Amino acid sequence: MASVGYVYQCSFNKDVLVSILRTIFKICLTACLVTFLLVNILEKFEKAKAVTPAQWPEWTIHPQKIKYVTRIKNLNQSIPSFDALVAFKETGRTFEERELSSYVNYYKNVIAMFPSSFEAYHLLGLFYYQQNDFQKSIEAYQHSIYLNPHFFSSYYNLGILFFKARRYKQSEIFFRKALAAEPEANLKIIYSSKIYQQILSFDPRTIQAMEKYLQEGYQSAYLLLEAGLKQTNIDQNTDLRVY
Repeated sequence: MASVGYVYQCSFNKDVLVSILRTIFKICLTACLVTFLLVNILEKFEKAKAVTPAQWPEWTIHPQKIKYVTRIKNLNQSIPSFDALVAFKETGRTFEERELSSYVNYYKNVIAMFPSSFEAYHLLGLFYYQQNDFQKSIEAYQHSIYLNPHFFSSYYNLGILFFKARRYKQSEIFFRKALAAEPEANLKIIYSSKIYQQILSFDPRTIQAMEKYLQEGYQSAYLLLEAGLKQTNIDQNTDLRVY
């Protein structure tokens, strides 16, 4: 009888053990499935956060998208006339204070919407300079270079700014970096830029003469370095470059 009870007990313990193992397996399998689902949900959530309001489908209605669309609409309505900027580039015409204020406010708003727009920082530097705010002008150009270290005109303008301040070593550094920027790459930058397309549309002639205009900038930087900055007599009214 004892042996029968022992066999029964072993059989019972074996069945209980199998049941426990099955339960543990089901729990582990469930945990794995739940983890897999959570990971997928989190990945989709992160991807959704990375999508900008401009990339949302047309049919979506979201407070953030409505706010974004409204800001874009207000920004487009605040676009200033670029006639004064074109005249400045072509003839050296000076800006009126109200024109400068409208340009500064516009490009500050552009940067608020598109903080990676190096072109907006570049143009903001130009208008700060015209307002005689040299420190803000330098900071804007430096930020433009930080965002795009291959943009010729920001380097060139910094070279001019430091030259006028008689800081010749810094001036030379920026002129050399300007010359190291690829001309063809800079043409592509300008032609593909929505910021510059706004300006170019006001003066179709500029589009045709852009290559020549950029070439003149490279020649100017080269001649300044060749002549020796300390010995070079640059007119203090030398203008910064728009492009």
